[in-house]
Amino acid sequence: MREFKGGCHCGDIRYVFIWPADGDPPLRTCNCTFCVKHGGIYSSHPDGSLAVTFRGKDVAADYEFGTKSAHFHCCRRCGTFVFVVSRIEGRDRAVLNMRTVDDFKPPAQVQPLSYEGENLGDRLGRRDRNWIGTVTITVAG
Repeated sequence: MREFKGGCHCGDIRYVFIWPADGDPPLRTCNCTFCVKHGGIYSSHPDGSLAVTFRGKDVAADYEFGTKSAHFHCCRRCGTFVFVVSRIEGRDRAVLNMRTVDDFKPPAQVQPLSYEGENLGDRLGRRDRNWIGTVTITVAG
């Protein structure tokens, strides 16, 4: 088990990500325009947990596009893209932008993935199987 701490540049969004397995989390990229433009490098584990703290109720911008089945959370003050949440059958699942982990050093190669052509049912099923299974968001202050 490993614990990763991180957040946005200004500190208005902070988190602790618990990686429940041995070794380093696998990293991947997505080729959609949002992820490419933001340089996201992602990781998740269905048995992992992500505890996010917002320093105030309006610190995160919630962005949706495409199928509107995922909420991309960016800091309103510094603009950092931190994580994505998808609500599936009443339960939040998340994937973390590992570039926001404190002292993250990206490897030379990251597994690129394409979800082009994936229908909504398949997309939600993949997220339900693979994304972080325990997600809590707390608003401080």
